[in-house]
Amino acid sequence: MFGANHKPESQGKSYHLVLICDEPGVFDTFRILKDNLWYRNDLFISLIYAIPEDTVNPLFEKELGILDKRYTHNLFICKLKTSQGECESIQVIIEAVINGNTNPDLRFSVTGERSFVEYVSGVLTYLNANADTVRMKIIP
Repeated sequence: MFGANHKPESQGKSYHLVLICDEPGVFDTFRILKDNLWYRNDLFISLIYAIPEDTVNPLFEKELGILDKRYTHNLFICKLKTSQGECESIQVIIEAVINGNTNPDLRFSVTGERSFVEYVSGVLTYLNANADTVRMKIIP
């Protein structure tokens, strides 16, 4: 049976993965992104990538552009230019991703420098994200 009332077997196992990183965290995040796109075609992935405003060529910019075009059905990428130490604009994007989410299983991965990870963790706490669904990695 096909149509709106048909739910594939894998639908109950799918989730929305929100990857949030700064430039030092993009190496680990890019690997997670590729692995999930390759092995899990049943999930939706949002990437919020905070890039210093003075960066001319962000890391993985070309690769992210290719993935964004190839996986238009289940990948959202937001590259956000930020000034040194300023992360407040990230909260607006995180709120939009949470509010636009249609999957009841929402998971977060935050990777980057300590101040960035701590700030985003505070935002997720403020937005009532379940602590069990948040993975954090600090890049020294």
